[in-house]
Amino acid sequence: MISRYSLSVNGHLLDQLGEGVTKSGGYYSKLLQEYDVIILSGSLSEKLSSTISQESVANQPLQIVIASDPNQLPPLAKEVSKTIVFADKERATEADLAQKGIEAVVLDRINLTPILEHCKRQGLCSILLDMRGHFRDLEELVREAIEQKLLQKIVVEVLPYWDEPNGGECLVALNGLVKRLEVKNLVPVISNRSVVVEGYLQHK
Repeated sequence: MISRYSLSVNGHLLDQLGEGVTKSGGYYSKLLQEYDVIILSGSLSEKLSSTISQESVANQPLQIVIASDPNQLPPLAKEVSKTIVFADKERATEADLAQKGIEAVVLDRINLTPILEHCKRQGLCSILLDMRGHFRDLEELVREAIEQKLLQKIVVEVLPYWDEPNGGECLVALNGLVKRLEVKNLVPVISNRSVVVEGYLQHK
């Protein structure tokens, strides 16, 4: 499993991608076709068309949408590849989501294990966790992936912006998780106006 997120130069999570990265040849377009599954926040449902690889003969990943509030989930983009919504039982029922034409898995509590089990049953192995949108939708999944030593790689896109102090979320919620994880084989790549850094987590 890998995690991808965007940062401002002063360290805030950004709910956006850099210029040109979703086009054919862009790092994000090429990244998508390397994975069987992409996990996304439900707050991105109107932007799911950006999670389609533009590479020729691309392998489009299954999209798993984490919906913390399915009642606010807008219609999913029709041009995307197959999408499954994972929702909290307290806030949704499969029947309600089915009426909206959404394939859904409703859980007592959204966590990583049933998502991984669903992927395994479908024969899907490689997973990309895209941390755009509301970080709270994905925070527990990131925490579990680190605790279970399943998060192997990170891809960080640093965009050329200095964000307002209260303008974006940050990773401070994970500060108490571990003292330190070393990142090996850091590789920086220039992508238009952004810098993309890839590296592998070394779990202790």
